Amino acid sequence: LGEIRIPIREHKDIALNLSSQHWFPLFNPKLSKKDGYPGELGMKIGAIGGDIISKKVSEYGELIDDRNAEEIFEEAASIALEGNNSVKRSLRLAEQTKQMQHETLVNIKGQGHQIERMQDDLYTIDNNIKQSKRKLRSIESFTGTLANTFTSSTNKNYEKKAKQDKQLFKKRNESEKKNKKIKQAQWEERRAADKLNSRKKRDAMINRTPGKREIESGSQEEKFYQIMDNTESELESLSCVLDDIKNISLDVNVELQQQNERLYALQHDMDKAGRETDKAIKRSRAILKA
Repeated sequence: LGEIRIPIREHKDIALNLSSQHWFPLFNPKLSKKDGYPGELGMKIGAIGGDIISKKVSEYGELIDDRNAEEIFEEAASIALEGNNSVKRSLRLAEQTKQMQHETLVNIKGQGHQIERMQDDLYTIDNNIKQSKRKLRSIESFTGTLANTFTSSTNKNYEKKAKQDKQLFKKRNESEKKNKKIKQAQWEERRAADKLNSRKKRDAMINRTPGKREIESGSQEEKFYQIMDNTESELESLSCVLDDIKNISLDVNVELQQQNERLYALQHDMDKAGRETDKAIKRSRAILKA
C-alpha cells in the first residue's frame, strides 16, 4: 500500500500505556491520482516503562521545557498535521454523504415526474370516459342523439384541469429557481463573513500580524503555518459541503411534501375514474341485453 513517516521525537517521552492513537497518511509514489488515495494507518506510539520519561525537573518539582522555538514548532506542526488529516477525513465523508443525498434527490424528482405522467394519463382516461358516455347516450335513445347534437363534444373540464396543472408545474419550477438563487446569495454572504471571522480568530490565536512578521523559509514555523492555512481551507470546504447537504435535505423535504399532495389528488381522481368506468360498463351491458 505504501510507507508512513512517523515523527518519533514527538512520541519518545510518552509512556506506551498512556499514548493515544494517531493516524499517519500512507505514501506511495507509484500510485497516480486516478488510482485513488492509498489511505491511512492508525497506531499508538510511545516508550515502554515509566509514566512520563526524559523530562527535566526543577528544584521545586516543576517540569522544565528546554526545547528551542524550532523544536516547539516541530511538535506544533505534528499536532496540526493530525488535525489537518482529521479534517480531510471529515471532508471526504461529507462529500460522500452529499453525493448520496444528491442521488436520492434525483431519484425522488424522477418519481415526481412519474406521478405527473400518471396524472396526464388519468386525464386522458377521464376524457375517454366522457366521450364513451356521449356515445352510449346516443345509442340508448333518440333524445340522447339530439342532446349530443346541441352539446360540445370536447371535455372542457379536462382541458381546464390540464391547463391549470401545467401552470402549477411552471410556477413551482420558477419558485424553485428563485429560492435557489436566494439561498446561493445568502450562502455566499455568510461564507465571506465566516471566512473573515475565521481569519481574525486564527491570527489572534497564534498572535501573528499578517504581512509584518518574517518567517525563515523552510523552518518548522513556516511548515506549521502552511498546515494551519491548509486546515483553514479544508474547513471552509467542509463548511460549504455541509451547507450543500443542508440545502439538499431541505429540497428533499419540499419535494416529498409536494409528491404527497399530488398522490392524494391522484388517488381521488382514480377513485372517481373507477366509479365512472363501472357506470359505463353497466350501461353497455344494459344496451347489449336490450
